[in-house]
Order: sequence, then structure tokens, then C-alpha cells
Amino acid sequence: MKKAMGSGMLAQIVKGGFCIGCGACASVIPSKISMEFDGYGLFKPVLPEQLDEEELLNVCPFADEGSNEDQLAELFFPKGKKDVHLGHYESIYTGHVTEGDYRSRGSSGGVVSWILAELLKQGLVDGVIHVKAGPSPTDRLFEYTISTSVEEVLAGAKSKYYPIEMSRVMDEIRTREGRFVFVGIPCFIKAARNLACLDPEINKRIRYYVGLVCGHLKSKAFADCVAWQAGIEPGKLESVDFRVKLPAGRVSEYGIKVCGDGVEKTAPVASYYGTDWGLGFFKYSACEYCDDVFAETADVAVGDAWLAKYMDDPLGNSVVISRTGDLDNLIQIALKETRLNFVECSVEDAVESQSGGLRHRRDGLSFRLAMKRDAGEWAPLKRVPVNCNAVGKHRRKIYALREDLRVRSHELWRDAVAQGDFNYFRKGMRNLLNRYSRLYVSFPRRLARKIKLLLLGEKG
Repeated sequence: MKKAMGSGMLAQIVKGGFCIGCGACASVIPSKISMEFDGYGLFKPVLPEQLDEEELLNVCPFADEGSNEDQLAELFFPKGKKDVHLGHYESIYTGHVTEGDYRSRGSSGGVVSWILAELLKQGLVDGVIHVKAGPSPTDRLFEYTISTSVEEVLAGAKSKYYPIEMSRVMDEIRTREGRFVFVGIPCFIKAARNLACLDPEINKRIRYYVGLVCGHLKSKAFADCVAWQAGIEPGKLESVDFRVKLPAGRVSEYGIKVCGDGVEKTAPVASYYGTDWGLGFFKYSACEYCDDVFAETADVAVGDAWLAKYMDDPLGNSVVISRTGDLDNLIQIALKETRLNFVECSVEDAVESQSGGLRHRRDGLSFRLAMKRDAGEWAPLKRVPVNCNAVGKHRRKIYALREDLRVRSHELWRDAVAQGDFNYFRKGMRNLLNRYSRLYVSFPRRLARKIKLLLLGEKG
């Protein structure tokens, strides 16, 4: 495994844990920078000692030099309304796709695949740049690729909780004629926008950006953790479906399907240890310094509609933030033709659908930035104030313990794999989970019960 080197600002971003592994820097100079997995299963750039960083820092989503989300949004969406949490918007909807099998093959309402397919069918793009299963499961389970048909788009449907990078596909886009739509999580959309501002060939070819509302990005260990519990040892996982819709229950009670080494298993997400999203196992450190939940630089952003009125519908529904008139027209026409079952959504409901993520990445981020400042350590400039009093004493403890859970999950997983013992990982996380559970005895009790079940399952 090569080691990231370099001594400039980009190296500081990488070494400080602020790199999301998007590959934007490698997209600028692929001859000098490569993207590789580190020892924790996180994508990182391999940097040479000497490097002209000006253009690289202008595309890096966590560098101070490039445009931030507000600046990019003002450039691309100068009209319309704006909300501090959602960013710019033309319209907001919740609902699902009614035509075809988009909904059944998607993670929630099938909206992302429908938009991509509609752009292809209307002749507005020639190809879709999105994440699909990679050609070599033992190396990269998923990677960015280009689809040119509706069926190829549907084959890449659903969320991929797995590290990916864009340098390979961007290199292809530079020389491939056509018009494309780029799909990504918020920081990837921001990086691709910055890259397009820098590179006229990419800017000419990428016509639309579709954003995925994001909780956080996982390392390779997340998929391997599920697979190991199903009887597939790390390194032998061949495929994973992170969002299998189960026929009954609440929408959050989906399944995960893993295949490899002669094993094929589907089980409810709650039956797997380490899959509770709030605990942040295997999370990229950079995700703790992101303030964009709703992909504010994308032409349209789509996420799960985690709202009470939809929770008992296991087929799933989406929240949709439309920011450009032409994409909103596609939606409006489809609504009249009853191909979509959408209702207008208030700003308040859209915010509520991602309330936990917004709280963690606004108030929580203010606190984390203050901790970095007080420790005399560098952190990227963000759009939230640096304020240790942004949260109360109790929640400060929660955020501090979440960071411990994140860090230790990476370290203990690496050691557990080296020892060939999954229980080493579970036992190592036990004390932190016990402490976290005690913090949540009264706040809130539901999460405390979930953590308690994790601990009881460990003993069972």
C-alpha cells in the first residue's frame, strides 16, 4: 500500500482527516495523483512530494480556496427561493414514482432513477454518470461508470454505502463526446461543479447534476461487517444490496442482501451489528466537517422522506428539492400525466425529514469546529459559526462520544480482520456503546433501547 505524501495544504487536508476521497484532485492531474484505499478501507489520494496545488485546492470540496456551496448556488441558481437548511429551490415535493418499476427497484420512491431515465428518454442527455457494481468485487465493489440506456440506469439504482471516487470516469468524460448528467452525494456534486468550472471539456459535457441527500459516507468495512455476520469473510464479498425492500413493516425496516464465497443471505438491517446509522461506525472523518445535507449545488436533490406520514409504507417515498426550471418542468408534466404521485412539501417538512443530520452538521459542526480551534488545529472554513456553546453540555458529551465510536470502529475493525475474529470488534466497541447508552437513558429513550439491544445481542 502506497502512502500519501506531500507537504502542502492538500497533504494537510488528507492527513488531518478532511479528505472525502472523491478523486477531484486526481481528476485534475491523473498522471501525478492516484486514488487508493488506505488501511481502513477509505479512498485517499497518493500525493507526490512536489505539487502545484492552486488548481487542486480550487476543486477540493474541503479546501478553503474553492467556492463554497452558497457561492456555487448563487452562480447556478440565481433565481428562486432560498432556505438556510435546504439551499436554493424552485419547488419541494414528497412522494414516489407510479409508472414502471422505478419505485420497487429504488431505495425509496424511485425518483432518482426516474429523473435519469427521463433525461435520457427526452434526449436531454446521452449518458448518466453514476455508481454501479464494479468489474472486480475484491478490489472495488462499486465505482462510477456511464450508462446510456434506461435499463442500465435501473441496474445502478439504490444507495451504495461504500467509498467511491470520480477520477477514472472524469478522465473518460474529457474525451467522450456527448451530454451527461452527474449523480453524487453533496460533497461529490460540489467537487464536480468546481472541476467543471476549471475544466472547459467537463463543463461542456456535464449538463445536469443530481444530488443525493446524505447522512455520511462509509468505508469498505461497513459492507464487510454485514457480510462477515452472514458468513462471508472480509475480502470474499462479491455483491451487496444495501436497501432491499421487505414486504411488511416500517420503511426503515429494510433488508440487506450479501453474496459471496457460496453464501447468499438477506436479513433485516436491524439484525446486523453496526448498522445503526446514528452510531457512525466506519464513517469518514471528513463527514464530520460537512454542512451540506441537501446537495445544495445540485440541480435537483433527492432523499428519503423520513416523515411520520410515510413511515408505515415499506415501499418508500422521497423528498425532492427542485432547483432549475427545466427539471421542474419534467416533474410537472409527469404529475399531470399521473406518472408521479407527488404532493407539494413545506420547507418545514423537508427540514424535518433530515432533522437529525441537520442538527449534527449544523449545531454539532459549530461545536466540532470550536474544539479544533481550541486545540490549535486547522479545520476547513464552513458556513456555520465556530461556537462551542452551539450545543448544551449533554449534547457535547454525545458528540464527543460519537467521535470516539467513529475512530474506534475503524481501528478495532482493522485489528479484528487481522486476527480473523469478528467478536474482537464487538467486544472492543462494548464499553463505548455502554457509555453512549447511558447518555441516552432519557434523551432519547428509543435510541437507548436500540443500543441496549445491540449489547444484549452481543451476549446472546
